[in-house]
Amino acid sequence: MGEVQEPLQWREKGNLVADTKIQDKAVVITESESNSVNTSQSHSSLTSTRSPKHSVADKTANLQHMAIGWDHIIFLSDDGRLTSSSWNTPSKTQFERYSSVASSWNAVYLVNKQGQCHSANHGQELLPLPCESSTTNLTKIAAGETDVVAIDDRAQVHLLQKDAPIFKQIVSPKILIKSVSCGHEHTILLSKIGIVFTFGSGSRGQLGHGTIESQTQPQKVAALEGMSMTSVSAGGWHSAALSDIGDIYTWGWNERGQLGARSKGVKMKVEPESIESVRPAKIQKTQTGGIPSNYKDEEVNVETVNVQSIPSVLDVEDENHELLSFKDIACGSRHSAAVTDDGSLYSWGCNDYGQLGLGDRISRDSPTKVIHFSKNVIDVRCGYWNTIVECALT
Repeated sequence: MGEVQEPLQWREKGNLVADTKIQDKAVVITESESNSVNTSQSHSSLTSTRSPKHSVADKTANLQHMAIGWDHIIFLSDDGRLTSSSWNTPSKTQFERYSSVASSWNAVYLVNKQGQCHSANHGQELLPLPCESSTTNLTKIAAGETDVVAIDDRAQVHLLQKDAPIFKQIVSPKILIKSVSCGHEHTILLSKIGIVFTFGSGSRGQLGHGTIESQTQPQKVAALEGMSMTSVSAGGWHSAALSDIGDIYTWGWNERGQLGARSKGVKMKVEPESIESVRPAKIQKTQTGGIPSNYKDEEVNVETVNVQSIPSVLDVEDENHELLSFKDIACGSRHSAAVTDDGSLYSWGCNDYGQLGLGDRISRDSPTKVIHFSKNVIDVRCGYWNTIVECALT
């Protein structure tokens, strides 16, 4: 697919800043403040917010899932109802109940309580997407720019075929899959016993197999063998996995520091007399996001990472230089975010549109604490150029 397009301009400010409760939770969004899109304007006049804002959602339902598209957000309540921002909802969805929802560049995919999948573009009626076997009941759906992948009630994986609108099983029945995440051109599968599989384009090392070769069938990520992973996330062209002991592993493209490693895409300068004291390890762990206050005049010749084709652990320290443990991880197009065990939020990578929630538009190549939140974050989701955080209301 090549480079992803820049964000379209958002209009009608205010529709995503309502102070809304979802029972004892709140949803907070960084980046855009609107719910409709205007394709006639350039991205240079993007209306964005540099700090987190409250988002609209159903005021009575308990949030189960969120799907973040290019120009919309869809909330799914635990009773199967949909609430959307900027999506022209097909009329039939008002009477249907759903178990899973996913969004890609130009379509929304819905799995209803009967295990059937449908797709729809803006304003279009639902298009049925059958499975190869009529007895298959789907329960989860994920979508990227090239792949649409579903999991059924037997923990089997099905891929929507590109030559026909039908799902076909792609993994051995012996392998039970619990979750799936789709990037722009690649897909990550996580088995019930914590094994990670990837397939799709490997052009930027996002498959984690030590090469930039593509794979048409799911392949085990050998570098993660012997460790049990609890969650995975596929970004634009990068990937992340979270282990059962709270360690983050990242791999793939690092053009804007989205792996948490020093990147050529993040400009950093330092006074000449300070160059000898600056080391990459210290830069990665600084609490100000990898940009020390003495960075001013001259470029620093430090080691950079552009493509990392093998997973590497990302060590993150707190203010007391203690290693942090994480419970959730998410990847956007060129940024990442994670939640610590105590409910703090960290973000890093591209910040051109305020998607890191740090109060500025400076990209970071190391995890940086988002001070807006006070240890009340439940989980985090990253969209193309935005971030959504689910919080406990205290």
